[in-house]
Amino acid sequence: MPACFSHPCSRAATIYHTEKQRYYCDQHFDLKFLPEEGARLVKSELVKTKLNSLEKAIMIYKVFMDSEEDLTDTHKDLYLKVSQSLTELRQQLQIDLRDQANAIKKEIDTETEFSEFTKEFFWSLTNEDSTGNKNSKSPQILLQEKSEEIERFQEELKQKEAHIEDLENENKKLQKIIQGMAPKVDTAKPILAMTIEEFNALFQQEVGSSMSICSVSEIGLELRDEKYMQFLNKIDRTAPNIKTLRLDYVPPENQVVINFMQNYFPEKLEGFEFNYGPKLSDGLDYYINDILAIAPHVKNDLMIYCYEISQENLISLFSAAKNKKKLGFECCKLELSTSPDLKSVLSGCTIEKLDFSSCGSYGNFPENTSHMSNLLKALAESPDLRKSLKEIKTMNWGFNTPEITKILLNWGFEDIKVVNYYY
Repeated sequence: MPACFSHPCSRAATIYHTEKQRYYCDQHFDLKFLPEEGARLVKSELVKTKLNSLEKAIMIYKVFMDSEEDLTDTHKDLYLKVSQSLTELRQQLQIDLRDQANAIKKEIDTETEFSEFTKEFFWSLTNEDSTGNKNSKSPQILLQEKSEEIERFQEELKQKEAHIEDLENENKKLQKIIQGMAPKVDTAKPILAMTIEEFNALFQQEVGSSMSICSVSEIGLELRDEKYMQFLNKIDRTAPNIKTLRLDYVPPENQVVINFMQNYFPEKLEGFEFNYGPKLSDGLDYYINDILAIAPHVKNDLMIYCYEISQENLISLFSAAKNKKKLGFECCKLELSTSPDLKSVLSGCTIEKLDFSSCGSYGNFPENTSHMSNLLKALAESPDLRKSLKEIKTMNWGFNTPEITKILLNWGFEDIKVVNYYY
């Protein structure tokens, strides 16, 4: 837009004086001349704003016109508001339209963002079409004329959706082919479990230890040692029932561990401990489904060590262990930016002991007290857990035993033994 002719005005001109052939802003034109002496200029931004508003209003209007027979009272009120909005837009666009027509035509014809539907509708509202011919068609008639085009678009959309579905089916077939190319693991459960004697013999053969394993043994397999990993790999039938099995220093994404848990895990254990070791790992997602699957075979204690545990996995583990005596997450970093929803999964819970040793140091509870509060809040929201819980381990939380006891009491946990030291 040119600048206003009046000195020293720096505003953009909005009106052109046809006789003097000069440009003025509204303020200086009104001071000197009559309205009929000037022709108002059109701002590109103003036209775009009006047309964008009209595009949106037209589409809303069209939806309500198409569903007119099914309108509820609420819809009818909205329909009236839309009609009123269109009327106001029509009146707005007709102001000084003859002076603005050429500029508006150029604007709307060169802007690809406006649909043909909107262009035709715009010219019908201004009583002039894009060729300059008079047009007296009502919006309803224009909508009717567009019905066939809309139906064609809908049909094209259906065809594209069908094509997408075909591609998805082809992708599924391809995935099956890729899976078929991968090494297959025999997932069939062996008919006969290993005897204690066979288990002992294999252990002595691979590990070289003369340790005598029996049904009340507690076995720890340190899987960073190749001998123990080889022993686990040689197990080819269901392992015998023992008291406790520990898989320590579990490597990330290890197929031998997965194969054992899926096919040869004992039918019955008193306790199972997974990934005891010195280093925090983020690899729990790879094993979580198999841990949840073997949980029913563990009667009393389930312990998870040294993992970063998301809220989703934390909730799943609580759900799988809610009827065991003990559940622990020693040296784990729990995702506690919000309070996990444990209330529904802990209905009927009988857990007597919880072990969160060193979770406070990884979660920096002294600094992030909200994280500790989110954990205790989640536990306290289960009335069955508050009733069944008898002991909680809180080593390395950064608080002494009386402080933890008081905090637990504030959350509704009474007569809870706080274990705040290693023994």
